[in-house]
Amino acid sequence: RFYIPSAFSPNNDDINETFFGEGIGIIEYSMKIFDRWGEFIFESNEEDFHWDGSFQGEQVQTGVYVYQFDILDVKGNPHRFRGHVTLFR
Repeated sequence: RFYIPSAFSPNNDDINETFFGEGIGIIEYSMKIFDRWGEFIFESNEEDFHWDGSFQGEQVQTGVYVYQFDILDVKGNPHRFRGHVTLFR
């Protein structure tokens, strides 16, 4: 099982500040974030390294962003999840 939220709000209220996917039995993890024009803006290869809604040190605009998660489960099976997340401020 792998959970990916549909929205997050990096607005310094300590609630839903970062975006990430989480699951059980993950051996390898990769998360990529793209803006609506397809520009690559963030990557994480660690489950504990979340996207904070910034790109090159600047906060991005409120809107919809595209994600791609590539994970490898404990049985060695690869899984790819693609979709979109809404960033609210």
